[in-house]
Formats: sequence, structure tokens, C-alpha cells
Amino acid sequence: MRNMLFLTAILGALACVPAVSAATTGQDLIVAVNEARALPLSQAAAGVAVGNPLVAAVTVQSDRLIFLTGKAIGATNIVVVDGAGRTILERTVMVTPNDTSSLTLQRGSVTIVHECTPVCAAIDTGK
Repeated sequence: MRNMLFLTAILGALACVPAVSAATTGQDLIVAVNEARALPLSQAAAGVAVGNPLVAAVTVQSDRLIFLTGKAIGATNIVVVDGAGRTILERTVMVTPNDTSSLTLQRGSVTIVHECTPVCAAIDTGK
């Protein structure tokens, strides 16, 4: 009986914890350069920030869905807060090379990407 009361208390406490989506599990978010990744949120978001917008960018689709786009190889972070300023999501973002046949040249803050299928040609990255 005592174990049953303990189990009931645990289950009751867990019912009060908000649902956590796959986007909030604490692992690094990995996205390739020039690709996007959808991030569904477990709660409505009111604010989104990226530490270094030269490495990654976010597009807000709705209060529960954002898109993360890799801009340049590197690492940054993303923070999402709710209307009361509580953190919903805080993760490291790793932007990796695109797995296609491409060559990325970085000179300071300037990134030049060459797509090499079948012949290398510069891609306009909007910079």
C-alpha cells in the first residue's frame, strides 16, 4: 500500500510537468550550411534569439514552430522564451558542412561556397 501511494504521488507530480518536445532534450542542434531544420516547441514562444546570426538564423513560423537555418560553419546558441520570460529552449547549435560536393572558403567574416557538381561554381549566399 505504501508503495502504491508513493507511485501515485510520483505520477501526480509528473502530470504537472509540461510536455517536452524532441527539440528541448538538451542535445546539440545540428544543421548543415544552407539547410533548414524545423523545431517544434512544446509551449508557445514569445521571443527567439540566436547568439551569432552569422552562423545560424531563425524564422518564426508560429508560436510553436521555428525554423533554424545554417549560415556558416561554426557554433552558436539559440534561446526561446515564453510570454513570462521563462526559457522554453536553450541549446547549442552546430552548423556543419553541407554533405553535398561543396567547398566552403572563409576569410574573416566572409564565406564563399562553391558547389562542385560536376564543376565548381560559386553559390550566392546573400552576403
